[in-house]
This record gives sequence, structure tokens and C-alpha cells, in this order.
Amino acid sequence: MNRPVTRRLQSNISDSTDLSVDQCIEKAREKLLFKEFDECIQLCETGITEAHMKADNVSGQKNLETLCILAIQAYAELNQWQQVMPFVQKVFGSVEDCPYKVMHLCILLHSKIKEYTQCHVLSGIWLKHPGNVGSEGYIDIVDVCIQHMLVPQGKVTLIPRYLESCPGVTSTQQQDLINYYSTLHASKHDESKSVKFKDASQETDVKESCNNEKAEKHKIQTDHRLVTFAKTLVSRMKLYSLDTILKVAALTVCLYLLTFQGHNGDTSSNFSRLASIGRNLIKALKSLLWPRSSS
Repeated sequence: MNRPVTRRLQSNISDSTDLSVDQCIEKAREKLLFKEFDECIQLCETGITEAHMKADNVSGQKNLETLCILAIQAYAELNQWQQVMPFVQKVFGSVEDCPYKVMHLCILLHSKIKEYTQCHVLSGIWLKHPGNVGSEGYIDIVDVCIQHMLVPQGKVTLIPRYLESCPGVTSTQQQDLINYYSTLHASKHDESKSVKFKDASQETDVKESCNNEKAEKHKIQTDHRLVTFAKTLVSRMKLYSLDTILKVAALTVCLYLLTFQGHNGDTSSNFSRLASIGRNLIKALKSLLWPRSSS
């Protein structure tokens, strides 16, 4: 059982024989819009057959170009890019004789699938043909080759040599293109370096922030453990003499000093803080164990 698309295609094939070139173009555009790509190609082929009969005038050549471009787009949508160049050669007889807009589209298609060798071959044939030198779109083909063939491969340094191989490019045009792509390449290089430096700085900031958070958290935990330890001592030493308690307090301060030094590695810079903690701790012990009697 045939697919519905095939039945519609067969129906349109039989109907398309009575269509004019303009009607084929209109319907082919409609089929391309609605993603009926097989039918679009069939209508293009029918229109091309009719257009070949009037190819000796400007209107006939324009119609051939339009139909060929529509068919190339349909082949690309079907992922049948390998059918494109045989189709183009069938329409125009040879690669070098096809219009620049058709060549432009063929280069874009092959560069999209990274067929850079094919791009180089096609552009070389077209650009070196005497009939195309100085024609409309010549510089456009040169530019699209640089942009979509050399630049993606990282071959910016080969642009001057490539331009020298194109007989239709003047020295002024060569210099303009070299300057443009050199500036563009330098700009992208600087932007890439800036992004890498920014990413590295952000990564460093994140690491430092994480380390600071860990150190602060550990310091808080240490202070909490020491305060808890001091409270425990107070609760258990009410029967001891003041001298003994002061010695224990001094021992506690020393313990804190050793602990704090082990984590920060710098005792002298925190001595005032430690001395203050020691004094406050002794004062607290005195007030708890020997409160003043109310008069």
C-alpha cells in the first residue's frame, strides 16, 4: 500500500504537465512552505523543462534560476545534498555556467555539512571561469568562500593566498577583504581571551569564597566548643579555691590559643583578641563563683 504522500505526488505529476512556468514556480513555493519536498522537486523539474524552451531570453534564465534554487532547498530539507550538484549540472549544463546565486547556495549547503573540499572545488571552477570574472556576484562568491570555508577551518592566514588565486578580485578588493577578516579574527581572539580570563577569575573567586566560609564555620564551631567547656568547668569547680580556678582559666586561654594557632597559623596577630577573651572568662568565673552580697 502506497503512502498518502506518494498518491498526492502522483496526482500532482499528472496535473503539472499543463502548468506554465510561472504556475510551477508558485506551486513549488507552496509545496516547499508546507514541507512537501518531493512534490516541490517534481514541480521544479516540470517548470525547468518548460523554461528551457525560453532560456534564450532574460525571463527564461531568471525562471531557471528560481526553480533551481527552490529544488536545492527541497533537496537540503530531505537531507539529499548529494543530489544537488548533479541536478544543477543537468539544469545549466556545467558548474561554471550556473548563476552566482545558485553557486552561493551550493557553497552554503556543502559548508553546512562540512564538505570543505567540495566547496573549494566548486568555487575554484566557478571563480576561474573567464565568463564569470568581473560578473555580478563574483566578489560575493569569494567572500562566502572565505567566511564559510577558510574561517571555520581556522585558515585565516591563507586568505591572502586564496585571494591571489581569484582572477576577478582587484588589488583594492583583496586588501579590503584581508583587512576586514584580520580585524574580525583579532577581535574574536581578544574576546575569547577575555572570556577565558573572566571564567578563571570567577572560578578563583568561588574557591576563595568556599575556603573562607569553611574557615569561618570551623572558627565558630571551635569557639562554641570552648565556651561549652568553660561552662562545664564552672559548674564543676564551685568548691575549689580562687587560685585553682584562675589557673584553670589561664589553662583554658592557653588551650584556646593553641587551637586557634593551629588553624590560623598566626598567634601574634590575634593576641589582643585572645587576651580579651581570657580576661572576660576570668571575670565571668569570679562573678559566678563569688557573687557580691547585696547590702
